[in-house]
Amino acid sequence: MLFDIGKAELQAALAAVGKAVAARPQLPILAAVKIEAEDEGITLRCFDGEINIAASAEVNVTEDGAVCADYKMLSGIIASMDPGRICVRADKVISIEGGGSKFSIEAMDADDYPDSPEMEKPTGLYAFPSEIFIPALRRVIPFAAVGEGKRPALRGVMMASDGERLTLAASDGYRVAEAVIECSAKLKTPIIIPAAACKTLTEISKGTEMISILAGTRNVTFCCDSVTMTARLIDGQFIDYKRAFDLNYTVTAAADKQLVLDCIDRAMVLINAESKAEKPPVRIDVRNNRMTLSCVTMRGDNRDVIQAETSGEMTIAFNARYLADVLNACEGDMVTLELSAPNTGCRVRDGGARFLLLPVRMY
Repeated sequence: MLFDIGKAELQAALAAVGKAVAARPQLPILAAVKIEAEDEGITLRCFDGEINIAASAEVNVTEDGAVCADYKMLSGIIASMDPGRICVRADKVISIEGGGSKFSIEAMDADDYPDSPEMEKPTGLYAFPSEIFIPALRRVIPFAAVGEGKRPALRGVMMASDGERLTLAASDGYRVAEAVIECSAKLKTPIIIPAAACKTLTEISKGTEMISILAGTRNVTFCCDSVTMTARLIDGQFIDYKRAFDLNYTVTAAADKQLVLDCIDRAMVLINAESKAEKPPVRIDVRNNRMTLSCVTMRGDNRDVIQAETSGEMTIAFNARYLADVLNACEGDMVTLELSAPNTGCRVRDGGARFLLLPVRMY
């Protein structure tokens, strides 16, 4: 294998695929990047067992071939070299030359690198402007469950389409986030994409104008210009959350979002000082065009009162961090909390997104 490429192009390709290098590889080969050269281009690929990322570049290929190299070592070498053209030759060793520098590093057999997930017959194909799809995805990712204790379906982002709208939703069992995009394509059945893959997509799509999505029954592929990511889907049924959004919410409180967040931050000073695992909640009392936020802990208490446009009266309590996450996901300056009962949660709507937060027991 023999090709030459600009340092900036090679660095960009390495940075993209490096997001799929296994953090703690069970096999040494999973710490490597696979490089394939053919015709007039090269393809770099990394696969951590769940996510496969490939990046291609048009370069001057003199000899076809494939080889694997330790990712961390190769990316460090390229970063250290002077700007300009870099020549890469691989046989029993990998030779890297550029400027006045020359490196020789161990070559790993490309045949030992695991195959990427195969895309079966697609059940849906979409193309979205990145400026529409990625912000919607970012709004729901933080609400996916984290940790092995949760059912697998809650550790991802559900994606569904009915031919008119594309729906993205995530939940950790205590809160739900949903974002909707106008969409003419239709997905036969909803799919669940691992939250880690969704987060990686937001990173590799920077600078991309359009994102193509090829959905199957076992895998999903995202194409962002010269970078392609394929991820295994999560098996399981996503929770039926829509009925909770459609409850009769009779009590509302509209207030300045930043003022509410400031109140939560002050309450968190006391809440975080608690040593017990189950932290005290923040209590919200809505009435008479005021919103009162308070918390009581073993070491102190606090109370904040802010102006709000209210309808009805209610006292309810929430996990303070979860409530702050919901408010931070809202884009407007004003936020409206919609309440049904002290034990049925809170709905927050914000443009094409809506959120649901379950309450906690009041002490």
